[in-house]
Order: sequence, then C-alpha cells, then structure tokens
Amino acid sequence: MMNQEVDANLVELARKWLDKMMPYRRIAKTFLSSHEKCFPGVIFFRFLLAHGCTIIGISSDRKYAYLRCGNKLMRYDIQYIMHNCYGEIEDVVGKVPIMRRDKEYELVDKKPYGGINFSGVEIYVDVFGSEPIYLGTLGNIPLYLRAVEVNSWYLGGVYDYTVGIRLGTTFEPDGSGEDVHVVYSLEGGKIGHAHLYNIDRLLEEVAVEDLDQLKRELLAMLNGKYVIMDNLLKEVADIFVEGFKAIILTLLY
Repeated sequence: MMNQEVDANLVELARKWLDKMMPYRRIAKTFLSSHEKCFPGVIFFRFLLAHGCTIIGISSDRKYAYLRCGNKLMRYDIQYIMHNCYGEIEDVVGKVPIMRRDKEYELVDKKPYGGINFSGVEIYVDVFGSEPIYLGTLGNIPLYLRAVEVNSWYLGGVYDYTVGIRLGTTFEPDGSGEDVHVVYSLEGGKIGHAHLYNIDRLLEEVAVEDLDQLKRELLAMLNGKYVIMDNLLKEVADIFVEGFKAIILTLLY
C-alpha cells in the first residue's frame, strides 16, 4: 500500500485551493452558465486588457492569446470566443500577429504555470513562472514541473472539480505532450487519493519494476515543491478573481 504521508503537502494544497475557489465555482454553475457562453470569456478578456495587460501574439493554432501583464507572462484560451463570438473581440485581436511555433517554444521555455480552468463559462487562464522548476531524475530522465491547475469541468452532465499537477520532460506550448498528470479530486467533501495518469512511458524507461514505488518517488518529488505550486496558483487566482468580479459587476450594472 502506498504511504499516504508521502504526499501530505499536496493533499493540503488541493484542499486549500479547492476551498478557496469553491464560491466562484458555485456562481459559475448557478448563475453565469445561464448566460450566453461567450459573454464571461469576452468580459474577462477585456478586463485583462483594461488592467495593464498587452497582447504579444496569438498562438499558431489560434487557440491562445499570449499577454504580458506587468512582469508576468499570461496565456488566455480564446478558442471558444474565436469560433463563436469573433465579432466581440475582432477589434482587439484582428491586428495581433500569429506567432510561429518556435517563437512559442522560446516564449514558454520550460516555464511552469499556474492555471484556472472553468468549463461552462469557458474561462481558461494560465500565468507562467519566471524560470523552469527542476524536480529531480528518475533513472536518467530529468523531470520538471509543468503546471498546477484548478479545474472545474462539466462533462456529460457531471461536474468534476480537481487540482491537477503536470510534470514531464517534453514541453509543448499548447500544453500537450507526454507529461505525467497527478490529480486530486473533491470526493464527498474530502480530497481523495492521488490518481496518476500517463506514467507508462516512465515505467518503461526507468528501472523500476514496482509501480507503487514509482508513484511514491514521483509524489515525493512534487511534495517537496508544494510552496512553489502554491505561489503559482496564487498568481493566477489573484487575476482570475478580479476578472470574475468584473463579470459579475457587468451583469449587475
């Protein structure tokens, strides 16, 4: 049986942030989801631009807008808006250059990010850290922190509410890749055990025959970096909360 203490900091991290974001999740489910789905995303996007953020480019797949907000690099998912409500932001993004993929690599450059993803209101925002976060090695494989995210998904009529942590060696600007995904879900008001996804490649390449042992090593690596992950989530949450308030105020007034 996996030692439950090995990820004690991660469990507390998940509990803290799922509790902190719960009021906004409830509002999104009961209030905002009844409005035109483009509306929250457009207002949030315009809030960013009105509060000191500057668009520096659109991703090569036209899914993300990259912004510079003070000394922070931010990525905002505009895919839904572009496909369904382009007229609402055409004046903003119409003249913004489409970035080459190599420029996206250079911009992101293994930097980890904190993300908040709220399905239903289609708000997906990431704030990047300033430098790569090295976790350690398994065998000869160096591992880096990719992301820590609060996710509120609405899939097939079922709501899912999680904190997800991504780590890996391959960094794709669009967030894809063969990274390991560690997920903590809110289950019956409590944080459930860690679920680890996509570790088969590591298991093949690392001389570890015991799957539980591999999981323990991965969780221990992450557990020691929980302060960094907490700070990443704080950076993105500060921006998310202010933008979310702007949406509510726009609706009320």
